[in-house]
Amino acid sequence: MIRHLFAFLFVLLLASISQAQVDGYKRYQIESATIEFEISGTHSGSETLYFDHFGKREAKFSTVTIMELEQSTLTLILGDHTHSIDLKTKRGARMPTPMLSELLQFADGTDITQAAVVMMREMGGVMIESEEVAGRMCDVWKLGDMGSRIWLWEGIALKTIVEFAGMTIMVTAVSIDTESAIDASKFKIPDGVEMDDIDPALLPGHE
Repeated sequence: MIRHLFAFLFVLLLASISQAQVDGYKRYQIESATIEFEISGTHSGSETLYFDHFGKREAKFSTVTIMELEQSTLTLILGDHTHSIDLKTKRGARMPTPMLSELLQFADGTDITQAAVVMMREMGGVMIESEEVAGRMCDVWKLGDMGSRIWLWEGIALKTIVEFAGMTIMVTAVSIDTESAIDASKFKIPDGVEMDDIDPALLPGHE
């Protein structure tokens, strides 16, 4: 079950990886959007996702309460680097974003927007139904015998449910705006943040 959980979480990671260095590839089938999410279950809070250039730039602002402790974070994907920032402590970490070749092995050479779908199938995932989330029709995927599910629309996870060790975390899109322009400041590291560079070779699981 733990193996399936990590596989499921990696599928979600595929929806957070930029390939700006490789021309012709898209993370999403939508050019730009602002999506508001509600977080419920064991954790509670909200999340706002901004992206443009078909996902080559992305900013995710999250405010989550875990056991009465509120966390405020920003995850920025800018080209070939990902930045994880604690907005309260003004500290952040920067590391290279995984490259295209590492992702396409799961997609068997298909467009990167389909990589998550191909990987879910390889891990025993099945599309169980179609369901509307925030006015968009999504494909609902269930991975193995776990209760975890993901609702995909145009390569974007509009809803996820993760169940593990008695905990349930649900992230659900409540509004989607694909028309309004996104201020470029959303994709910048906030003033006063101290960033540390992380060597991927030091991360757990790196071979």
